[in-house]
Amino acid sequence: MTTLPQSNASKWRVTADGPWEKVPCNVCGADETVLFARTKDLYSQRIYTIVRCTNCNLVYVNPRRSDFEEGYATNEKALPYFLSKMHSESSAFFFPASVLLKFKQRGMVLDVGCGIGHFLLEMRKRSFQVYGIELNQQCAEYGREHFGLEISPGTLDAAPFGDKQFDVITLLSTLEHLGTPQELLRNVKRVLKDDGVILMSLPNIRYLLLRIVHLMRWDMHSTMLDPTGHLYYFSRETLRRLCEVVGLTVVYEECGLVSSLRAEGSFYKNIVKKIVFPISNYMELGSMLTFVCKKNHSDTIG
Repeated sequence: MTTLPQSNASKWRVTADGPWEKVPCNVCGADETVLFARTKDLYSQRIYTIVRCTNCNLVYVNPRRSDFEEGYATNEKALPYFLSKMHSESSAFFFPASVLLKFKQRGMVLDVGCGIGHFLLEMRKRSFQVYGIELNQQCAEYGREHFGLEISPGTLDAAPFGDKQFDVITLLSTLEHLGTPQELLRNVKRVLKDDGVILMSLPNIRYLLLRIVHLMRWDMHSTMLDPTGHLYYFSRETLRRLCEVVGLTVVYEECGLVSSLRAEGSFYKNIVKKIVFPISNYMELGSMLTFVCKKNHSDTIG
């Protein structure tokens, strides 16, 4: 990818209100970066710098606020947001549920970053035993009280789960929000059964529209990158590399402009499935990356 011209730097500045930290790449550990973009906060005039690792190409916010996790836990806007998505989210979660059914038809599911439990409700309909982890206290409490879901507030490393407990673990629009994705995936792998699967779905930094904006060297809008919430911006390349570092094998991936699972039944839909989807998936044009992973075979022996 090209980088935004440094001549634009004079009109941008990072404000110094609050605690800030500079971090190395969370995939490869390198500390050499180039500018990818600068973008405004969604809620103020604060400017965030987004960089690309010169070693592995991971794109991430740097520097960043060091108190972001506390902000998630106490954010009073989270519950109203998830409640407003109640009806639209039901259809949105049909796709990851359909993907999972290709690999597991029953068992225990853990959704990390589950909100109020939209996806857990979908999996419960399919006779799975469902559990959730949610950093936001209000959302976790709402899911427990209104839906009868077993949602633990807080982080996965502090949750009361044993090793090799779950058949399926999902991270749906979760990995990009957290400060140490590699550490989270290691914890996910720890509580996953040897024959279990992990499904990750997250925004794609190589989405067609973002590529066009970046190629034209236009300013990135906060609605595209959302640096207050999204600390990391993965591509297929960098997400694969993260999986390799953690010891996961990718067994399914999708990043087409349309989903192959939705292209069933008619002549035109078959064209989408057989022509449009394979091309757009190969070129990584879709807005979302969806990966299914398993533990490396060597990790499950003995």
